[in-house]
Amino acid sequence: MASPDKAHYRCYCGDPGRPGIAHRSHECLPIGPQPQPLRLAYADPPYYGSCRRYGHHHEAPYGCWDDLDTHRDLIEHLAGYDGWALSCTTNSLRLLLPLCPDGVRVLAWVKRYAVWKKYVSPAYCWEPVLVKAARKPISPEQDGYGVPQDWIDCGPTQNTGFHGGKPLVFCRWVFSCMGADRGDTLEDIFHGSGAVKVAWEHYQTHLTLFPGDRPEQVALDGV
Repeated sequence: MASPDKAHYRCYCGDPGRPGIAHRSHECLPIGPQPQPLRLAYADPPYYGSCRRYGHHHEAPYGCWDDLDTHRDLIEHLAGYDGWALSCTTNSLRLLLPLCPDGVRVLAWVKRYAVWKKYVSPAYCWEPVLVKAARKPISPEQDGYGVPQDWIDCGPTQNTGFHGGKPLVFCRWVFSCMGADRGDTLEDIFHGSGAVKVAWEHYQTHLTLFPGDRPEQVALDGV
C-alpha cells in the first residue's frame, strides 16, 4: 500500500500499471489522503523601472513601481501566502532577490522569440520567475515522472490588446512549480489579461500537467 506521503501524487494518462494508481476514462485519480488545501498567489506587477509604460497608475495599496520599496511591500504581502510566484526581469533580479525569504527559487521563462531592440546586445530573451513553493517538491525517489523543470520554453502572448499578458502554458508551469494541487486557492494579484484565472480553472479540473516535462507539447484542451 502506498504510504500517506505518496498517496496523493497523481499519475499521468498513458502511464498505466503503476502501483497505487487508478485510471477512469482517461482521468487520473489520486489514491488515498489528499493534502490540506493551501493559499497561493501569483504576482505579475509592472516591472521595476517600467512604471511609465502603465502611465504611472498606482493602484492601492502600492506606490510607484519605479520605487524599490513598492516591490518590497509586494514581497512582504506575498509572504503571507503558503506559496507564491513573482515575475520580474533580469535587470531587477539582483535587487529583488535579497528581499525574498529563504527557500525562494529562481526559475526561467525562456522565450522562443523576443523583441529585438536596436543597440541592445545581448538581446533579452528570458525572464526570471521567483517561486516560493507551497509544498515539498516530489523527489526522484518518490515519483520523478512529471516533476517540473526550473525553466520553460514558450513564446509570449501576441495580439491580446494587453501588454505583459502571460501564455496559458506558462501559467500552468508556474502552478506546478508552486506545488499547487486540487482544492488550493489562488489569488492573481494583478489580473490584467485574465489568462491566469483561465489557466487556474483548467488546472483545477485536470489532475495532470505536463507529461514527461515537455510543456511545449501540451495542448490545453481547448482553453
